[in-house]
Amino acid sequence: MEERNNGVRACLISPGAIANLDGDADPHKMTTHAVAKGVASIIDDFPKDMLVGEIEIRPASLPEPPVTGIDRLLHV
Repeated sequence: MEERNNGVRACLISPGAIANLDGDADPHKMTTHAVAKGVASIIDDFPKDMLVGEIEIRPASLPEPPVTGIDRLLHV
């Protein structure tokens, strides 16, 4: 906040699961390229008169939830 008058803007970007290890092809994680492209588009399209404090980026595909509790009896 103290540098805002000098034209400095900052935004905290909180990414979810990222496939950042060699060979990690988990379909439930975002690629590093997708995260970089998303961040670049946010920076590129940010209006000069707007400040966003935090952005969350999450994978679009989620794994199947485990069958637990009473639901596990329905799957027997």
